[in-house]
Amino acid sequence: MILKRPPVEILQINRVINHNNNYGAIISNIKNELITNVNGKNYILIRIDSDDKDLYTKIEKANVVYLPHNMIVNIIKSNWSELWSKKIDYIEYQLNSIDVNPLILNSIWYYIGMAENAITYINDTMTAGSNHNLYISHKRIKPYNFNNPQNLIVDYRSRDISEYLKYLFVENKYDYVDIKDKLNRLNLDEFLCRLIYGRMFFVTFYFDLFDTITNNIDNKESLTKLKNIISRSDEYEDYINSIYNILYQIKKIPKVDWV
Repeated sequence: MILKRPPVEILQINRVINHNNNYGAIISNIKNELITNVNGKNYILIRIDSDDKDLYTKIEKANVVYLPHNMIVNIIKSNWSELWSKKIDYIEYQLNSIDVNPLILNSIWYYIGMAENAITYINDTMTAGSNHNLYISHKRIKPYNFNNPQNLIVDYRSRDISEYLKYLFVENKYDYVDIKDKLNRLNLDEFLCRLIYGRMFFVTFYFDLFDTITNNIDNKESLTKLKNIISRSDEYEDYINSIYNILYQIKKIPKVDWV
């Protein structure tokens, strides 16, 4: 598999998941190195054992990372508002620098506005601070890629929960009774409830498609997916509002007024 992350991150991920059967193993080459360079490209060999555990069960069993900060510093991704701000700045640069599909031009500012809501809400939440542990988490929640080491990062527990909720929406598999039951089982405090809600406004599944389309990867399929996402924007607002109502019953968290 082509290495899609900086080598230093893969080395730190390997330290985190070493001898942990819950995650795919990175296999060393004959030189006992994790990364193999072939014709100028870096590769890693990954063994991912299949299992029949429910996706949410895997999330619930995510392991707390008890490691010195200097061992995982490159894979900690809990500074969301900063990362999101840089992402939006780069998107705005692209809009001014390259030819962008009209479908994107007619929708992007709505999703940038949503992202700005996410940034403001998370900044307000972080002001109070938190002593929460960091967990082995995932860049995206997808069944086929869940335990791939290249999909792993270190973050607050709320990341996987909110990304799972987004996954349910995209796949049109959400059921509010089931979601309420799952969230009630997690013993969430106010900080985590606010992080989950705030992350819902950063529509990762739209921006992932933006990246794919602007990089000319699987354009036809991605454009079809993007059209579907855009057509469901009102539905997603209702979905966020319903998630808020469930979280509010757990902890009385502030609401984004316009939703």
